[in-house]
Amino acid sequence: MSNKIPLSSIRLLPFRMINHSLTAPTLPIYEEKHAHDYYEVVYLLRGGASLTIATDTIHIQPQQLILILPMTEHAIYKHTLDTTGLIFGYKLMPIFSGSDIYSEDGFVFFKDENNLFKHYAQLILKTDMSTLTGQYLLNSFIFQLHQIHADEHKMTYSSKIAFIMDQLTHYYTVPRYLTELAEMVDLTPSYLSQLFRQETGCTISEFLRDLRLKHACSLLMDTDLSINDIAITVGYRTPHNFSQQFIKQFGISPREYREGK
Repeated sequence: MSNKIPLSSIRLLPFRMINHSLTAPTLPIYEEKHAHDYYEVVYLLRGGASLTIATDTIHIQPQQLILILPMTEHAIYKHTLDTTGLIFGYKLMPIFSGSDIYSEDGFVFFKDENNLFKHYAQLILKTDMSTLTGQYLLNSFIFQLHQIHADEHKMTYSSKIAFIMDQLTHYYTVPRYLTELAEMVDLTPSYLSQLFRQETGCTISEFLRDLRLKHACSLLMDTDLSINDIAITVGYRTPHNFSQQFIKQFGISPREYREGK
């Protein structure tokens, strides 16, 4: 299987998997109480399992997902030998700290009513996790998890600003001009700029820059694309402009970021 993802399929991959904790076709029979500094996902396709946190025990059934939050002491055990699903840990990359999920209970429960996670889980179990394709699937799984959580807890934006944010989020690699965006929502460019900053706390240019650079960080870490190709892929007209923006945002060059400096 190829270790490259076609450019047409590349999307934001903001999550770093924990080494040696990717995916397991069968859950461990029992994990004694422990805690760790990363998120842990338990998703069942078949059978049943239980999660103990403090004095509470949560029973997990097929197509139910438990996200255990960092530093939460917990124990997991499965009910039957054929219990099958996913269990893996991940951390957010530092620039995605705003995507943290929080709960006073130490865990978040998700019901997979639309089979979204089931679809990903089935693909993951058939894929070699040492390949970029496998990493992409896991990242997509987690991306959906955080997106659902964000949708349930996000602040309410006006319909016009929500529309512009949606356009930018989905088409940030395509050059867009303020006049074009303003026409989409029947506002003047100056008023759109004022309203966007008022509701989001940042300018349209800053919002767009963050989307592009977050995608670039993922491509630098998770692909072997050249820096020039990455610049073009995420929407910059020239590699020089991309490098300038990257250094301004992170204090290091794209090459240094890739090399872990």
